[in-house]
Amino acid sequence: MSLERVRRWVESMPAAARKLPLIHHAGKYWTPEEILEEVRRCPTCPLAMELQRMLEMRALGQNTDITALAKERLLRLLEMQPVQIVTMALGMPAVLSAERLKREIETEGTLGSSLINIEKRRIVELISRF
Repeated sequence: MSLERVRRWVESMPAAARKLPLIHHAGKYWTPEEILEEVRRCPTCPLAMELQRMLEMRALGQNTDITALAKERLLRLLEMQPVQIVTMALGMPAVLSAERLKREIETEGTLGSSLINIEKRRIVELISRF
């Protein structure tokens, strides 16, 4: 494993994805940027080596609830980049605010569940790219 490989992996991601939690280790969720910084800081330290090993194994971490991780990532993304979504309801356009989307995600409503499932696939794809 090398710093260069971790750097290329992080740089291949969209900017926002680099700042979202991805791997659970040592009692916290690590973002790709934090993993890169840890490996850069001390590549032979036990923590950096373990994070690199987890990436090689494409592991999200022990006892990781991927649904909870997906929800956390979506909620953080909404904080970083508030959005509005226009949908059709009974043939009429309806605007869903960032706050409404947040409630949908938290309660796992119909739209929230769809967004969570998409994010779960994105998590698997990001970790698989390593």
